[in-house]
Amino acid sequence: MTAMHKLSQNSVTDRAGGLTDVVFDLGHVLVDWDPRYLYRERFGGDTQAMEAFLAKVCSPAWHHTVDRGRPWEEAIAERIARFPEHAGHIRAYREHWPRMFAGDLPESVQLLHGLHAAGLRLHALSNYPAEPVEFLYERFGWMSLFEHVIISGRLGIAKPESAIYAHLLDTIERPASRCLFIDDREDNVIAARAAGIDAVHFTAGARLAAELTARGLLADGYQGSDSPLL
Repeated sequence: MTAMHKLSQNSVTDRAGGLTDVVFDLGHVLVDWDPRYLYRERFGGDTQAMEAFLAKVCSPAWHHTVDRGRPWEEAIAERIARFPEHAGHIRAYREHWPRMFAGDLPESVQLLHGLHAAGLRLHALSNYPAEPVEFLYERFGWMSLFEHVIISGRLGIAKPESAIYAHLLDTIERPASRCLFIDDREDNVIAARAAGIDAVHFTAGARLAAELTARGLLADGYQGSDSPLL
């Protein structure tokens, strides 16, 4: 991916009425997170058994309760009581949490750095458990670029609930019209737009670059992911 070109005009933060703040989701936008990275090994390559476990036992709906602030201890105990035959796998969900992260998504991270260099204020809004947040800062140095990191598990609300977008705007002290939100889930994007926030449904780094360029947040000379880093 090419290095970001600074905008030829003044910093975007100086443009009257323009976008000044960009809010990123983390998982599947900047971070490659998937519980399968942990459970493929634990299930010995039995994909069918692994998928059944992730659909029924440690399911997305169950995980979402932790994202909304449910304590890990309570969530784990409830699953073990219901599925005692999977006790070891259930405990592993929290105990080996870092192994669900393959790394970051380089194209998106390059764009993050480019927006920072162009003068945008950057924030994160993530459906993520209350703990372990510190792990993110230890693993991903670019977390320091965010002025605010809003974690659903520490609020007791989560995307796409309208209250979390109101909390975002209150926290960063910007009107919705000055913000751009980026998320890989369409329901979260729709909810952000309902709150008056411009939003991009993330599918790939190149597509995001085009969306940012169209909004004047990247220079017109941005050439996409096939260009060498400068």
